[in-house]
Amino acid sequence: MDEPFWETESRTEGESLYCCEYIGEFYGDQPNCFSEALERDGMIVSFRHSDFQAGEIEIIKNGREEKIYNLFNKISTGKALFLKGLLGFSELLLSGLENEQIVFYANKEKYYAEEYYENGQLSKMNVLAIQKDFQMFIHGRKNGTVLSRFSDSITHKGLTYCEFRTSISNGREFRIFYYIDGDKLIFFDSLIKTTQATPKHVKDRTCSLIKQYEAENKEKGK
Repeated sequence: MDEPFWETESRTEGESLYCCEYIGEFYGDQPNCFSEALERDGMIVSFRHSDFQAGEIEIIKNGREEKIYNLFNKISTGKALFLKGLLGFSELLLSGLENEQIVFYANKEKYYAEEYYENGQLSKMNVLAIQKDFQMFIHGRKNGTVLSRFSDSITHKGLTYCEFRTSISNGREFRIFYYIDGDKLIFFDSLIKTTQATPKHVKDRTCSLIKQYEAENKEKGK
Protein backbone atom coordinates (compact mmCIF):
# COMPACT_ATOMS: atom_id res chain seq x y z
CA MET A 1 0.00 0.00 0.00
CA ASP A 2 1.10 3.54 -0.72
CA GLU A 3 -0.39 5.05 2.43
CA PRO A 4 0.52 4.06 6.01
CA PHE A 5 -2.11 2.55 8.32
CA TRP A 6 -1.72 5.48 10.71
CA GLU A 7 -0.09 8.89 10.68
CA THR A 8 3.67 8.88 10.18
CA GLU A 9 4.35 11.60 12.75
CA SER A 10 5.63 10.21 16.02
CA ARG A 11 3.85 10.97 19.29
CA THR A 12 6.74 9.78 21.45
CA GLU A 13 7.96 12.75 23.48
CA GLY A 14 11.48 13.56 22.32
CA GLU A 15 12.80 14.88 25.64
CA SER A 16 11.43 11.99 27.73
CA LEU A 17 13.26 8.92 29.00
CA TYR A 18 11.40 5.66 28.61
CA CYS A 19 12.17 2.21 29.96
CA CYS A 20 10.61 -1.09 28.95
CA GLU A 21 11.74 -4.52 30.17
CA TYR A 22 11.88 -5.84 26.62
CA ILE A 23 14.30 -3.25 25.24
CA GLY A 24 15.67 -1.36 28.26
CA GLU A 25 15.99 2.44 28.40
CA PHE A 26 15.66 4.73 25.42
CA TYR A 27 15.04 8.42 24.77
CA GLY A 28 12.05 9.82 22.94
CA ASP A 29 14.13 10.65 19.89
CA GLN A 30 14.22 6.87 19.33
CA PRO A 31 10.47 6.06 19.11
CA ASN A 32 9.34 2.45 18.93
CA CYS A 33 6.09 0.49 19.18
CA PHE A 34 6.06 0.57 23.00
CA SER A 35 6.42 4.33 23.39
CA GLU A 36 4.02 4.98 20.51
CA ALA A 37 1.42 2.69 22.10
CA LEU A 38 1.82 4.50 25.42
CA GLU A 39 1.39 7.95 23.89
CA ARG A 40 -1.47 6.96 21.59
CA ASP A 41 -4.23 4.72 22.94
CA GLY A 42 -2.39 2.65 25.53
CA MET A 43 -2.66 -0.63 23.63
CA ILE A 44 -0.21 -2.67 21.60
CA VAL A 45 -1.05 -5.55 19.27
CA SER A 46 1.39 -8.33 20.06
CA PHE A 47 1.75 -11.90 18.84
CA ARG A 48 1.87 -15.43 20.21
CA HIS A 49 5.30 -15.62 21.79
CA SER A 50 6.40 -16.92 25.18
CA ASP A 51 7.94 -13.53 26.04
CA PHE A 52 4.72 -11.61 25.34
CA GLN A 53 2.05 -13.33 27.43
CA ALA A 54 1.35 -10.58 29.95
CA GLY A 55 -1.92 -8.72 29.56
CA GLU A 56 -0.19 -5.51 30.64
CA ILE A 57 3.30 -4.25 29.88
CA GLU A 58 4.94 -1.78 32.25
CA ILE A 59 6.53 1.30 30.76
CA ILE A 60 8.48 3.75 32.93
CA LYS A 61 8.38 7.28 31.56
CA ASN A 62 10.60 9.83 33.31
CA GLY A 63 10.56 7.68 36.44
CA ARG A 64 6.76 7.32 36.50
CA GLU A 65 5.26 3.84 36.10
CA GLU A 66 2.63 3.48 33.41
CA LYS A 67 1.13 0.49 31.61
CA ILE A 68 -0.06 -0.43 28.16
CA TYR A 69 -2.45 -3.26 27.34
CA ASN A 70 -0.91 -6.14 25.40
CA LEU A 71 -3.35 -7.67 22.88
CA PHE A 72 -1.96 -11.15 22.20
CA ASN A 73 -5.11 -13.25 22.01
CA LYS A 74 -8.91 -12.87 22.01
CA ILE A 75 -9.22 -12.88 25.78
CA SER A 76 -6.55 -10.21 26.35
CA THR A 77 -8.07 -8.13 23.55
CA GLY A 78 -11.54 -8.37 25.07
CA LYS A 79 -10.23 -7.39 28.50
CA ALA A 80 -8.34 -4.36 27.18
CA LEU A 81 -11.26 -3.13 25.10
CA PHE A 82 -13.59 -3.55 28.08
CA LEU A 83 -11.28 -1.61 30.42
CA LYS A 84 -11.06 1.11 27.76
CA GLY A 85 -14.85 1.33 27.68
CA LEU A 86 -15.03 0.03 24.11
CA LEU A 87 -16.67 -3.31 24.92
CA GLY A 88 -19.76 -4.09 26.99
CA PHE A 89 -20.15 -6.62 29.80
CA SER A 90 -21.88 -9.25 27.63
CA GLU A 91 -19.38 -8.76 24.82
CA LEU A 92 -16.53 -9.25 27.27
CA LEU A 93 -18.00 -12.55 28.51
CA LEU A 94 -18.22 -13.78 24.91
CA SER A 95 -14.68 -12.75 23.97
CA GLY A 96 -12.32 -15.67 23.49
CA LEU A 97 -15.09 -18.25 23.11
CA GLU A 98 -15.01 -20.12 19.81
CA ASN A 99 -17.74 -22.15 18.13
CA GLU A 100 -20.10 -21.73 21.06
CA GLN A 101 -23.81 -21.08 20.55
CA ILE A 102 -24.22 -18.41 23.23
CA VAL A 103 -26.73 -15.57 23.04
CA PHE A 104 -27.39 -12.69 25.43
CA TYR A 105 -31.06 -11.95 24.91
CA ALA A 106 -32.02 -8.34 24.28
CA ASN A 107 -35.49 -7.03 25.06
CA LYS A 108 -36.19 -3.69 23.39
CA GLU A 109 -32.41 -3.20 23.05
CA LYS A 110 -31.89 -3.83 26.77
CA TYR A 111 -29.57 -6.58 27.94
CA TYR A 112 -30.77 -7.55 31.41
CA ALA A 113 -27.52 -9.39 32.14
CA GLU A 114 -25.69 -6.05 32.05
CA GLU A 115 -27.89 -3.95 34.34
CA TYR A 116 -25.82 -4.34 37.52
CA TYR A 117 -22.65 -3.21 35.77
CA GLU A 118 -24.40 -0.32 34.09
CA ASN A 119 -25.87 0.95 37.38
CA GLY A 120 -22.53 0.71 39.20
CA GLN A 121 -23.21 -2.24 41.50
CA LEU A 122 -20.51 -4.27 39.74
CA SER A 123 -17.03 -2.80 39.44
CA LYS A 124 -14.74 -3.49 36.52
CA MET A 125 -12.73 -5.85 38.73
CA ASN A 126 -15.97 -7.68 39.61
CA VAL A 127 -16.72 -8.09 35.91
CA LEU A 128 -13.23 -9.44 35.15
CA ALA A 129 -13.63 -11.98 37.97
CA ILE A 130 -17.03 -12.98 36.55
CA GLN A 131 -15.47 -13.37 33.09
CA LYS A 132 -12.82 -15.75 34.43
CA ASP A 133 -15.43 -18.05 35.98
CA PHE A 134 -17.70 -17.70 32.94
CA GLN A 135 -14.89 -18.94 30.69
CA MET A 136 -14.35 -21.93 33.00
CA PHE A 137 -18.08 -22.62 33.04
CA ILE A 138 -18.44 -22.57 29.24
CA HIS A 139 -15.34 -24.71 28.67
CA GLY A 140 -16.62 -27.12 31.31
CA ARG A 141 -19.95 -27.47 29.50
CA LYS A 142 -18.11 -28.14 26.26
CA ASN A 143 -16.01 -30.86 27.88
CA GLY A 144 -18.82 -32.29 29.99
CA THR A 145 -17.17 -31.31 33.27
CA VAL A 146 -19.28 -28.42 34.59
CA LEU A 147 -18.60 -27.81 38.27
CA SER A 148 -21.78 -27.68 40.37
CA ARG A 149 -20.64 -24.39 41.91
CA PHE A 150 -20.97 -22.76 38.48
CA SER A 151 -24.46 -23.95 37.52
CA ASP A 152 -27.77 -25.20 38.86
CA SER A 153 -31.31 -25.68 37.51
CA ILE A 154 -34.45 -23.82 38.56
CA THR A 155 -38.10 -24.76 37.97
CA HIS A 156 -40.66 -21.97 38.17
CA LYS A 157 -44.14 -21.66 36.66
CA GLY A 158 -43.66 -24.94 34.82
CA LEU A 159 -40.43 -23.78 33.14
CA THR A 160 -37.02 -25.26 33.85
CA TYR A 161 -34.01 -23.07 33.26
CA CYS A 162 -30.53 -22.72 34.76
CA GLU A 163 -28.31 -20.20 36.45
CA PHE A 164 -24.64 -19.44 36.01
CA ARG A 165 -23.32 -18.48 39.42
CA THR A 166 -20.12 -17.06 40.83
CA SER A 167 -18.86 -15.21 43.88
CA ILE A 168 -17.86 -11.55 43.82
CA SER A 169 -16.63 -9.01 46.37
CA ASN A 170 -18.18 -8.23 49.77
CA GLY A 171 -19.65 -11.71 50.22
CA ARG A 172 -22.04 -11.31 47.28
CA GLU A 173 -23.11 -13.85 44.68
CA PHE A 174 -23.74 -13.02 41.03
CA ARG A 175 -26.18 -14.95 38.87
CA ILE A 176 -27.08 -14.94 35.18
CA PHE A 177 -30.13 -17.04 34.33
CA TYR A 178 -29.98 -19.00 31.10
CA TYR A 179 -32.17 -21.30 29.05
CA ILE A 180 -31.00 -24.28 27.01
CA ASP A 181 -32.52 -24.23 23.54
CA GLY A 182 -31.14 -27.24 21.68
CA ASP A 183 -27.41 -26.56 21.34
CA LYS A 184 -27.80 -22.90 22.31
CA LEU A 185 -27.42 -21.19 25.68
CA ILE A 186 -29.68 -18.14 25.89
CA PHE A 187 -28.76 -15.79 28.76
CA PHE A 188 -31.49 -13.57 30.18
CA ASP A 189 -31.83 -11.89 33.56
CA SER A 190 -29.13 -11.32 36.17
CA LEU A 191 -29.05 -10.92 39.93
CA ILE A 192 -26.70 -9.93 42.74
CA LYS A 193 -27.63 -12.10 45.70
CA THR A 194 -27.04 -11.25 49.33
CA THR A 195 -29.60 -13.80 50.59
CA GLN A 196 -30.04 -17.48 49.81
CA ALA A 197 -33.42 -17.28 48.10
CA THR A 198 -33.94 -15.86 44.60
CA PRO A 199 -36.77 -13.27 44.75
CA LYS A 200 -40.02 -14.35 43.12
CA HIS A 201 -40.20 -11.25 40.92
CA VAL A 202 -36.81 -12.13 39.40
CA LYS A 203 -38.00 -15.66 38.61
CA ASP A 204 -41.21 -14.22 37.16
CA ARG A 205 -39.29 -11.85 34.91
CA THR A 206 -36.92 -14.58 33.73
CA CYS A 207 -39.83 -16.88 32.85
CA SER A 208 -41.55 -14.01 31.03
CA LEU A 209 -38.40 -13.34 28.99
CA ILE A 210 -38.02 -17.04 28.13
CA LYS A 211 -41.62 -17.19 26.90
CA GLN A 212 -41.05 -14.02 24.91
CA TYR A 213 -37.92 -15.53 23.36
CA GLU A 214 -39.79 -18.73 22.46
CA ALA A 215 -42.65 -16.77 20.90
CA GLU A 216 -40.24 -14.67 18.81
CA ASN A 217 -38.40 -17.74 17.55
CA LYS A 218 -41.67 -19.55 16.79
CA GLU A 219 -42.71 -16.54 14.75
CA LYS A 220 -39.39 -16.53 12.88
CA GLY A 221 -39.80 -20.22 12.12
CA LYS A 222 -43.05 -19.71 10.27
